[in-house]
Amino acid sequence: MVDREIITTHFVQRFKAGATFASISQARQEADRAFDTKIVPGTPEAKTVDEAIELSLVKVARDIAETTGGLETYDQLLNLYERQPILGVRSSTSIRQQAYSTAIPIAYLASVLAGIDYQATVFEPSAGNGSLLIAADPVNVSANELNAERASQLRTQGFTVTEHDAVTYLPDRLHDVVIANPPFGRVRGRRFDLPGTSRGTSQIDQAISFQALKAMKANGRAVLILGGKPETDIAQRADAYNALETRRFFYLLYQKYGVEDHFTIAGDLYRKQGASWPIDLIVIEGEGQSRRPLPAVTPPRIYTSFDELRDKLKDNLRGQLNEVTQLQELPDLQQSMDANIGGLSESVRRPDTARSTENDSQILLGFDELSNRVDDFAGDGTRGPISTGAASDVS
Repeated sequence: MVDREIITTHFVQRFKAGATFASISQARQEADRAFDTKIVPGTPEAKTVDEAIELSLVKVARDIAETTGGLETYDQLLNLYERQPILGVRSSTSIRQQAYSTAIPIAYLASVLAGIDYQATVFEPSAGNGSLLIAADPVNVSANELNAERASQLRTQGFTVTEHDAVTYLPDRLHDVVIANPPFGRVRGRRFDLPGTSRGTSQIDQAISFQALKAMKANGRAVLILGGKPETDIAQRADAYNALETRRFFYLLYQKYGVEDHFTIAGDLYRKQGASWPIDLIVIEGEGQSRRPLPAVTPPRIYTSFDELRDKLKDNLRGQLNEVTQLQELPDLQQSMDANIGGLSESVRRPDTARSTENDSQILLGFDELSNRVDDFAGDGTRGPISTGAASDVS
């Protein structure tokens, strides 16, 4: 069998040239012709080609992320995703480890929501082929991957990789960002610990998530991609999120971490990865209790198209731009405040006996109003108290 790295390089070149593969069979036929071999479906050789194609997609995606930005990156990654075949063959190891990679456009959205850039330090506990890390500098990444083959593929991209069980492993430092798409579902014969409860959980993604979040700085960010709920009716979704282990997990998560967003992505948008189950994407900003209502109270919104996800990305990028603009305006605001403070100080040091007490009151009022423009934000750019929608203990 031809070396996987050679196959990967071939498909990198083909995807960069705009190649489209309508099916995995067509992609294997390409390998047959290119390397004068015969790929039989359901064999280890077929899985090798599939893995090489998947790795080639991640490498092309990394090149796109490095040379473009924002919506242009998303659009090009969506075009790449639409040209890839469905990756349907899985080895016994990947089945046992529930090893599905993240669809490239979704991976990019997750990395943007997590705040990943070339300066951020990032921990990925179940890194796979590195799709969630395409916007990160490999030098700043702590990547962990239990599957030896995928760990090797990560190293070809410049990552330093550990190969531990993500349920128990922690790196030796804290990170700006934690991002993860852990395997999800029950693992036969295993039960996992969860902080804050003696009951634990049978869900491996819940256990890995809490363990990985220990590697996040107190003011860091995180994005978790977890198994979602297939129900679409709001009442049925609320019931699904109210199931015992799900309810307990999200209560503990929302109590300990600042969950700022939680939404569902329909399984149809994941089908080319060989899976079609919906996923939940959870965005966390630092430690501390979330102000969001629990998902059993207000079920997460379902996104059913890549256009809807693009709009979400656009809104996020617009919000980031507004934050930058506000930061750029702060020096002018500070100068204005200093001027008001200076004027007030002068009035105290050298009082003008001719000035009325009414004018003094107006100066103080003006200073207080200016202070309010800086200090009285609710955290979302609006004034007024921050309302909380967090539910009480439902365990």
